[in-house]
Amino acid sequence: MQEQQVPFRLPQSDAVFQLNIWGDPTIWTSITTGSPTLALLSSSRVPASILLQIHDWARHWRQHGPTIISGFQSEVENEALQVLLGGVQPVVLVLARGMLKRLRPEYRQPVEEGRLLLVSPFPDSVQWVSAKNAQLRNRIVCALTQEIIIAHADNNSKTAALAEEVAGWGKPLWTVAHPANHNLLALGFQPYGEQ
Repeated sequence: MQEQQVPFRLPQSDAVFQLNIWGDPTIWTSITTGSPTLALLSSSRVPASILLQIHDWARHWRQHGPTIISGFQSEVENEALQVLLGGVQPVVLVLARGMLKRLRPEYRQPVEEGRLLLVSPFPDSVQWVSAKNAQLRNRIVCALTQEIIIAHADNNSKTAALAEEVAGWGKPLWTVAHPANHNLLALGFQPYGEQ
C-alpha cells in the first residue's frame, strides 16, 4: 500500500493541511462520506473505573461499532486500541508526528487486512511527538468524526481545553458517566450509552 496525500481543513479555521494516509484508502473514503465515526480522547490520568468502561465499550465497538479515530496515545486510548485491533471494524490512528518508517509488528496485520489506517498531518521529517503536535493531532481527530467521546479530561488540562473548543462545533459529545467528569457534563457532554 502506498502513502497518499489528501487535503483537509479544520472547522472554524482557514488552515488547510495535507494529510498523509497509509493503509486501505476505502477506510478514508468511508469516513469522509458519512460512515459512522467516533473520536476517542482522554487525559493521561484517569480513574480505573473509566479505563474499565472504555475497555468494555471497545470490546463492543470492535465488532459492531463505528470507526474509532484517535491518536491512541493516552493509557485509555491505547487500551482501546489493543482491544479494537482484535476485531473487524476499521480503526484510524492519527499520528502526532510524521508517518512511521516501519510498521510496528502489532500494526502490520491490521493494515494489510484493511482494518487500520494511519494518518499524519506532519511531514516524515517530524519524528518526535511534541505537546503542540499532539494538540493539533487531537483537533484533527475531532474534526474527522461525526461524534466525539472524551473519556476523561483533567481540570485545566489540554484535553479540557480541547473539550471547551469542540463543545462549539455542533457535534454530539459523549463522556463516561463518572463523578470525575463533572466538568465535561457541565460543557454539555452526555453520558455515552444512555442515548
